[in-house]
Amino acid sequence: MVLIWLSAVSLAILDGAFLTTDIRNLNSFQRPFETFAIGMFVIPILLCGGFRFWITRIRNPWLALIPYFFGVSFAWNTGNFGIYLLPEFCVVFQALSAALFLVYFPLFVKIGVRAK
Repeated sequence: MVLIWLSAVSLAILDGAFLTTDIRNLNSFQRPFETFAIGMFVIPILLCGGFRFWITRIRNPWLALIPYFFGVSFAWNTGNFGIYLLPEFCVVFQALSAALFLVYFPLFVKIGVRAK
């Protein structure tokens, strides 16, 4: 889990550093949010939340790596939404990606925890 998380986070940082041109000058609130931007913001939250919830229901740690991998990849993909699809909201999507990566931080993930 640590290796997957570290590689995805470092890839997201490198993407944000080298694929954007002067990210400090991007105005993330240049235009109002429209339906497409709101959908692109909400869908990764729902997907990553669903995968994170699914991890807590799987008792086998090897099987729990499957939703963990998909959740981390969607967290990384959220940063790419800001780079490629909606560059005017780049900082917003980079911050959302960072928050989703924190949800999947390996120390916060408990596998197979069920309420009794």
